[in-house]
Amino acid sequence: MRRSALLTASAFIGLASIVAAGSTASASARASIAPNAPAVSTFTLNLVGTPIVVGVTTDPAGNLVDATVTPATGFTPTAVMPNKVRFENSTTGTSVTVKANHGGQSVTARASSLATLVSTANGWSGDVFGNGTTTKVTFDIAALAPDGVSPDILKVKVLPDCTTGVAPAMTCVVGPTTYGDDEDDNEGTEASASVKFSLLGQTRTLRIRVGTHTEDGVTSASVRISLSKIKGGMTVVVGTAQTWTGTLCDGKTVATFGYLVDATTGAVTITAPSPTAEVKNNENGAEVRFANGPRVRIGVKHEDDGGGAAVPSLTVKFKCEAGIPTIGGLPADPTIVNQGGHGDQGGHGGGDGGNNNGGGDNKGND
Repeated sequence: MRRSALLTASAFIGLASIVAAGSTASASARASIAPNAPAVSTFTLNLVGTPIVVGVTTDPAGNLVDATVTPATGFTPTAVMPNKVRFENSTTGTSVTVKANHGGQSVTARASSLATLVSTANGWSGDVFGNGTTTKVTFDIAALAPDGVSPDILKVKVLPDCTTGVAPAMTCVVGPTTYGDDEDDNEGTEASASVKFSLLGQTRTLRIRVGTHTEDGVTSASVRISLSKIKGGMTVVVGTAQTWTGTLCDGKTVATFGYLVDATTGAVTITAPSPTAEVKNNENGAEVRFANGPRVRIGVKHEDDGGGAAVPSLTVKFKCEAGIPTIGGLPADPTIVNQGGHGDQGGHGGGDGGNNNGGGDNKGND
């Protein structure tokens, strides 16, 4: 059964890719966005009727530092690379892959048939914008009527409910489930759904994909949950002294500085960076460069690239070296580590607005 290609989510964004231990490579200067503090997410999936929780821990630049599967019984790590960790269960014929790519998070589970994935209460839980608030998304996987063999995604819910929220609080939009052919060819079908989060000028999208694929007469199924990088710069209030607070590459050292955007001229003033940092000013704003961590930029643009109103925003770009992730807090078996890597390498940082709470501390209101 062939469906019109309505899916727009065939390209899923995963965790910031990582560099093998001992490598001298560092994060790319690509302009993407990453959390400015260590973060932990959990992905809940039901495989062959058994719920599992996949834990994903990232560093300040979004690099993958640890991956776990709970309960671990039956799931054996079989490959650890600079951008992913793979677990396999030989008894059930299922596998779980945690990927790393450009400041997001991605977990994919594969099984022998859609029937082994049909379940309720799958989901993701974590801190979307690093502001200390946990958000949970749940969904059901079903077989699409009337054929009973094509995947469906039902009951996508966000807790606490942000679909009725009003800015400046975090808001979200749950998109409708769409359907199409398998992304590789026409020998399968897939369903996709998404939740788009917004906060103070920034956005981040959680995508869910369930698909079937047939090759040489053999059909398999997969479910993928991915959280994209944070996009956009955080809105900055002009004329009011504020503070940015974040974490350096070691994940422990707190970095901070004060900043003020002049309401008349748009000039940016930086004060008291700690630890000591290089400060560069130009006609479009200012940048604070910490030796072992992020480059924080307060940029001022005009709405029409000319004489329109000034629109200042704050972005963060990390350049941190990354190492091979641990498995449940323990070093990976060296026999399954591929130091050469696969695909993209290096943690890609990028503008995370405000402090660890996702916004600047407004000194004027203290």
